[in-house]
Amino acid sequence: GRELLINGQPVLMRGVNRHEHDDVHCKVMSEASMLADIALMKQSNINAVRNSHYPCTDRWYELCDEHGLYVIDEANIECHGVYYRLCDDPRWTTTWVERGKRMVQRTRNHASIIMWSLGNESGYGANHDTLAGWIRAADPARPLHYEGCVSRSEGDGDWEGGKASTDVTCPMYPSIDEIVEYANDPAATRPLIMCEYAHSMGNSTGNLADYWEAIESHHGLQGGFIWDWVDQGLRTTAVDSANNEVTYWGYGGDFGDKINDAQFCINGLIWPDRTPHPALEECRRLFQPVDVTPTADGFAIVNKRYFRDLSDLDITWTLYADGHPVTSGTIEPLAIAPQTSQSVVLDLPEPTDDVDEQYVTFRFTLNRDDTLIEAGHEVGWVQQWLKEREYSPSTFNLKTGADRRGDESAVLADGLLRADFSAADGGLAGLSVDGQQLLAGPLALSIWRAPTDNDEALIYTGDLQLAERWKAAGLDNLTLTTTGFDVDTDSVSVTTEARADGELRFTHRHRYSLVDATLAVENTVEPVADLPPLPRLGLRTRLVDLAPQVRYFGRGPHENYIDRNTGAAVDIHHGTVDDFHVPYIYPQENGNRTDLRWLQVTGGNGSGVRIAGDQLFQASLSRFDAHQLTAATATWQLTPDDYVTLYLDHRHSGLGGGSCGPMTLDRYLVPPEPVSFALYLTGVGTGAT
Repeated sequence: GRELLINGQPVLMRGVNRHEHDDVHCKVMSEASMLADIALMKQSNINAVRNSHYPCTDRWYELCDEHGLYVIDEANIECHGVYYRLCDDPRWTTTWVERGKRMVQRTRNHASIIMWSLGNESGYGANHDTLAGWIRAADPARPLHYEGCVSRSEGDGDWEGGKASTDVTCPMYPSIDEIVEYANDPAATRPLIMCEYAHSMGNSTGNLADYWEAIESHHGLQGGFIWDWVDQGLRTTAVDSANNEVTYWGYGGDFGDKINDAQFCINGLIWPDRTPHPALEECRRLFQPVDVTPTADGFAIVNKRYFRDLSDLDITWTLYADGHPVTSGTIEPLAIAPQTSQSVVLDLPEPTDDVDEQYVTFRFTLNRDDTLIEAGHEVGWVQQWLKEREYSPSTFNLKTGADRRGDESAVLADGLLRADFSAADGGLAGLSVDGQQLLAGPLALSIWRAPTDNDEALIYTGDLQLAERWKAAGLDNLTLTTTGFDVDTDSVSVTTEARADGELRFTHRHRYSLVDATLAVENTVEPVADLPPLPRLGLRTRLVDLAPQVRYFGRGPHENYIDRNTGAAVDIHHGTVDDFHVPYIYPQENGNRTDLRWLQVTGGNGSGVRIAGDQLFQASLSRFDAHQLTAATATWQLTPDDYVTLYLDHRHSGLGGGSCGPMTLDRYLVPPEPVSFALYLTGVGTGAT
C-alpha cells in the first residue's frame, strides 16, 4: 500500500542525515557527544537518522537502541568520480559485496536499524543487485534503501526502477511538485522517503513547511532525511586585524589543503559544538507529535503519534489580545489514542471592538521524564486565531510628488519628536526623541543583502546564481541621488534615484508628515530596469546607540524568514541587538524577523521610537552591515561597526535550499515590481504619554 510499516504503522520519517564529526577529534566520537546528538534530536522531535555515508562506531547503535531512534545503516560505498563504472565492473564485485556484508553481519542484531542502505551516490549497476541479493537472503526482515536506483541526476533515472535493490523510492532533493506528482501517480508502488532534502547549508532550510504540508496530505509520501545534522567545521585559530589570536571553525582551504569544497561541509542544523541553528526550531515545530485544529464550538487536540497516547503531556493555553495575555488555563492530561483527536471547549471571552487580533497559544510539556528529556520540556505549541488583524495597505500615489528642488533642508517637530531632513542625505537625516538623537545615518532605500549559501548556488536549470544575477544588475553597489525635494507646511516629499554603473535601477518617492508625535513615511518604489528577483525591498538606517533595547510584536524570538517561520511564535518579544546576530561559520545574511506588527527600539536613556506599518513588515538589526557580511569568509574577519544598522523591509526574499536542491519558491521571492508601503514612527521617551 505504498507504506513502510513499523510494527504495523506507517511512521513518518522525521529524519536527519548524520556524519560522525567532532570539532577537535574529527571522526573520533565520544559517548558524551553521541548522547548529546540523540538528546538534541529527541528534544527536536527528530525520530530517524541515516548514517551518512558509512557504518558508525559500535556504541552509536547501542545508544540508538536504548533511547529510541530509527536508523538507516549505510554501507561504506561511494564513488563519485567513477559514478557508473565501478558499479558494473565485475572486478569490483567482491569488494562491493564485502563492504555490505560486513555492515549487516556487524549490526543486524540492533533493533534500531529499520533499513539497510547499499551506499551513496555510486550509480546503479550489477554490483548493487548482487549485494542486495546477499542482504535479502541474510536478513529478509529488513527493507533495502538505495537512492542510486532512482537517481535522475544523469537524466535516465526512473522512480519506479531499481526494485531489485531498493524497497523504497528515495530520491535526493526532489521538488515539492515532483513528490506530489509521484503521490498522485497510481502506477507508483513504493513509499517515497527522501534520503536527502532541505539542504541546511548556512542560513537555509527554507520551504520545509511546504514539504511537510505535501507529506502530511498525500498518501505514499513518508517523510525524509534533512541534509544534514552538524556543521563539519574544525576548531582552529587565526590572527585578526588587531593582531589577536582568535579561535574559529575552519573549513576547506583553511588548513593548507589545495583540493577542497570550501564551506560545502558547513551544512548542518547545529554548529560543531552542538549549539542549534535557528532552523532547528523549524524542525521541532513541524515534527511535533501533537496539533490543535478548530472545531465548531472549540478545538480538537490531535495525537500525531503512532504508538503512545498523550497522557504524558501537560496542556496549557493562553488567550492573547494584541500580543498581551488576557487569561489562561490548564487542560488535564488527555489519554488521546494514537492517530486520533479529542475536542475541548475553552471558556473564552468574545473579541471586543478595541482589539485588533485575538489568538490562543497552546503549549504541550512533558509531565514526567522521558529518555534523555526531563519533565517540563516543551514538546510542541500551536497558535489559533479567533480574530485576525485587518490591514488596509496604503493606496497613495507619489508619482507626481517631489518633482522640484526648493529648500535643501527642513524640520518637522511635534513636542516629543523632531525630524530633520536634508536633500543631500536623501530625505530623513535625523530623528530625535526627548532631545536624544537616534539616527547616525539617513533613512534610505535598501535592496541588497549579504548572499546566503543558497543565493550563491547554481540552480539546477543551469541559470546563473541569484547572487550573480543580483551583482550583474548592480544591486550590491547602488548609488542613491536626490532628484526632488519639496517642502510644504506639514510634509516633506523626496524623490531618490538608485543607479548602478550610471544606469537607473529604482525610483523611490517618499513623503513624510508629522501628526501627534507620529512621523508617517509613505513610500512608492518603482524598479525601472530589467531586474532579477530582489534580495529585499525596504528601508535602512543607522542607529546612534550601540546597545539598543528591542521589543517587537511578531514572529520570534529567534531568526526567521518568510519561508522558514512556522517554528517562530507570534508574541511580544524583547532583547538586544546582539540577540539578532546569528554567527554562521560562513558569514551571510542573518537575523531577520517576519510578520511584524510593530518594532520598538530604545536607547540607554529610555528614549526611542516605535515603528508600525500599514501592513505586516520585516526587520533586523546588526552591528555588521550587509556589505561587510558579503566580503567576509569567516566570523573572525567581522569587526563591529561604530553604529547599528536597522533594516525595515516591506519584503525580504526567502531562503530556499538552492545550494543542493530547489531554490526559493516563487511565492517567497521579491518580484521587481512597483510597490507602495507606509511606516509610522512614534516617539517613545520620558515625555511620552
